[in-house]
Amino acid sequence: MSRGARPIQPPRRETGRGAERGFSFVELTIVLLVIGLMLGATAIGGDLARTASYNVFFSRFVVAWSEAYKSYKTATGGVPGHTAPGQIVNGNSGGTTARCTSDLRADMVGAAIALPPGRGLDKETLALFQGPDGRQHQADICFLHVTDWTANPGGAVLAVNVMRISGLSADLAARLDVAIDTYADAANGDFRRGDTTAYKAASATAWPQAFSDEELQTINTVTAFYRMP
Repeated sequence: MSRGARPIQPPRRETGRGAERGFSFVELTIVLLVIGLMLGATAIGGDLARTASYNVFFSRFVVAWSEAYKSYKTATGGVPGHTAPGQIVNGNSGGTTARCTSDLRADMVGAAIALPPGRGLDKETLALFQGPDGRQHQADICFLHVTDWTANPGGAVLAVNVMRISGLSADLAARLDVAIDTYADAANGDFRRGDTTAYKAASATAWPQAFSDEELQTINTVTAFYRMP
């Protein structure tokens, strides 16, 4: 080694704030923002899928069966389960029970009325929808004669025929109510709750919350009555 030359020194290890620097506040904020956007997109995607499922259920099942009922009346002069001039659903059997499944299907086929697709052959009175829990649920329809339908709170008591839709999520029932009546009220209008006395018109009544136990994703289910003409 020549005089004056310095020996090679090992590289210095930085200490203090510059050593092993963690994420800055800005970087953490960006990461959290990205995660939030991803979760939001997932939630929005789920809402859109459920809304699409509800729209299909309404148009291809509820509306389709309402139209089938009207067509049956036009073609026969009667209503399901009651020959003309009878106007009581299942009136040939006393009018106290619902007209459902194979009997209802036979009525429509016998009158050459096209059946809604439902869940397929011999399952036209059943349909699936996506619930707020993200799972598929099944609803079914029958027609029923109701003798104590109240026109409005404190108003006249009427005897009417209704489409009974069982197995609805409360969330779907509220949305169907808005589509039919323009506002969600389980005790008024043409679409009402039928598993309680809410179809006897009362003061404004809300549909139940979507979940009876949100943590367990247990949905509330209801039966609805849709008044037929």
